[in-house]
Amino acid sequence: MALLEVKGLQKDFGGATAVAGVDLALEAGEFVGLIGPNGSGKTTLFNLLSGVMKPTKGEIHFDGQRIDGWPPDRIFHAGLVRTFQVPRLFRNMTTLENMLLPPEGQLGESPWHALWPKRWRAQELQLAEKARAVLETFKLDHAALQGTTELSGGQMKLLEAARSLMGKAKLLLFDEPAAGVAPALARRVFDQLRRMQRETGMTLLVIEHRLDVLFEYVDYVIVMDRGRIIARGKPAEVARDPRVIEAYFGGTSVGEAG
Repeated sequence: MALLEVKGLQKDFGGATAVAGVDLALEAGEFVGLIGPNGSGKTTLFNLLSGVMKPTKGEIHFDGQRIDGWPPDRIFHAGLVRTFQVPRLFRNMTTLENMLLPPEGQLGESPWHALWPKRWRAQELQLAEKARAVLETFKLDHAALQGTTELSGGQMKLLEAARSLMGKAKLLLFDEPAAGVAPALARRVFDQLRRMQRETGMTLLVIEHRLDVLFEYVDYVIVMDRGRIIARGKPAEVARDPRVIEAYFGGTSVGEAG
């Protein structure tokens, strides 16, 4: 059984259809790119999968459960986590404090335990040690006590990826990790995503417009246009597909499109 299986997913906005009968399956441990021209429905698809929007029709099955109609927090706790094009961090908290938000069952959050530090101190120290170890892996340990407003755009995106490891993420939907990031740091972001995927077995579905970077890392690519999936395959295969060239590159080749 696929980790994620989507059947006939559709999202209408009045008379316009943003996602039009999408069928999709992702196996555990895959690193998949999702590409397409602006307005092709990629982010709307992410919004549907993560519960930010409700589908007009269709089904979403994740890890053996049907989840369309679930609220975002329930989907998150089931292990399907998403990021946004603009990182959504808590700006009045430090990097480390942001890392400590996802874990469930924190005793210090309960009114029955909060007034007695002895009940939750050991757990909090354990979580802080894990958070620091993850930050070190992502080369963000130096910024643990800094406010997130002091981080660069690339570091913010790394922090979102690192934060997913503090929960029970099985599938990470990453929306444009390289957007607004210098080329060298963009590859560092993707290096860390690939490392995270290999070490944890997490599945990744990544929207990215910088195809020169994306194609170096993903196992295969899914292409959307006008709300539909028009192609899927290895990056080199997709780049030669006439439907993709016409829809995504306006009739030019990948090399000519830059």
